[in-house]
Amino acid sequence: MKINKLSIVFLVIAITMLAQSGCTSNPVVDDKISSGQRQITGNVQLDSENRPERVFVWLDGFDIGTYTNNEGNFSLTLSAGQNEGVTGIFKLFFFVANYELDYENIAVRNGSFLFGQEGLDSQGRLRESKRLELFLIINTMVEPASIKFGSVDNIDISLVLQTNPAVSDTATVVFPKTTAGILGPVFFQNIDTDELFVFETLAVETQEMVIVGANPIERSASLKFFTLNLPTAKYAVFPFLHMAHQEIPAQLLNRIGPNFRELGLSYLRIPFSRKDGYLEVLPAG
Repeated sequence: MKINKLSIVFLVIAITMLAQSGCTSNPVVDDKISSGQRQITGNVQLDSENRPERVFVWLDGFDIGTYTNNEGNFSLTLSAGQNEGVTGIFKLFFFVANYELDYENIAVRNGSFLFGQEGLDSQGRLRESKRLELFLIINTMVEPASIKFGSVDNIDISLVLQTNPAVSDTATVVFPKTTAGILGPVFFQNIDTDELFVFETLAVETQEMVIVGANPIERSASLKFFTLNLPTAKYAVFPFLHMAHQEIPAQLLNRIGPNFRELGLSYLRIPFSRKDGYLEVLPAG
């Protein structure tokens, strides 16, 4: 089995939209709401024990987006002067790859948000916290949980997938760079430094598409630890896979970033909510 290693320093990638906020000199008289409001805020929650951090929030029609913080809070700002004359109802999408895509309607007039209309309250905040529904459970397990540096033992990695029957009967998962039911590339991320190591379990370019249901399916790989050459540290371990369960707006995916489907740092821009495995590499001796 040939294993290639790619060491990447993980950079926290945030999509930040900077703009001036202010009021126009022409208030909207009929609804008594200023049309000069350019920033909105809100909160997103997940319907499981997973934390609502890094949910991707994207406004259709303006192609601006951001990620939620650890508490699920976010803000979006329209650029002043670039959207003058734009009026309509636009969808504000909330995206996590293994959750049902959801949205809220947002009203805009002359390039500014209409507070108190559609999904916004009078302060420009979502009327209610948006709650997303999990459709695919992703669990990764690692045995042993700790190993000494330089060991000749194997590391066994198991991935278990199953749908949430309350939300979806089946889900379609794509495993790149694999064949014959073997778990494909695996990521090891240093918990303290965010340094990222990527290991390909097979030297192939083929991919497999798998239909997952309520009955768990498992994929696994056994890696010789000495070939990984991981430095002493504690690592989160998770698989390389893609979702093909639902149709996602192409512009939303493009806004997440180029090459996000490739094996590398850009893959981490895709928001997932999963249970990672963990491996601690202890000093030799």
